[in-house]
Amino acid sequence: MALDIVVGDEAVIGNQNYPIVAVEHWQIAQTPFAKMMTEMLTTKRAPQMENGKRGDAEQKLFALQCTPLLPVSPTIQFSPALQSPHTLFELFVAGDGEVVHLYVQDTDISN
Repeated sequence: MALDIVVGDEAVIGNQNYPIVAVEHWQIAQTPFAKMMTEMLTTKRAPQMENGKRGDAEQKLFALQCTPLLPVSPTIQFSPALQSPHTLFELFVAGDGEVVHLYVQDTDISN
């Protein structure tokens, strides 16, 4: 069963929310990242528009194993396809028979 994670969701690690800007699903029988997956991740998704308004994001998936946030390479950080003025991180999430590769934005401007 594939993990339902899409661009526009939010990744929550600890008490910090990170908007997801890119997602790749990899079909892998045994994850080579298993020993590195030391964090827990929850995802949030905003509900559909209703009466011209969108509600607050609601929890979608929870208690997923993932790697810590990893800095992306400069090539990816400044990729025109991602068009992000924020610092980008990548992480890997364990699924059933798959690994999901996520790129997330750090929107905390105090860093």
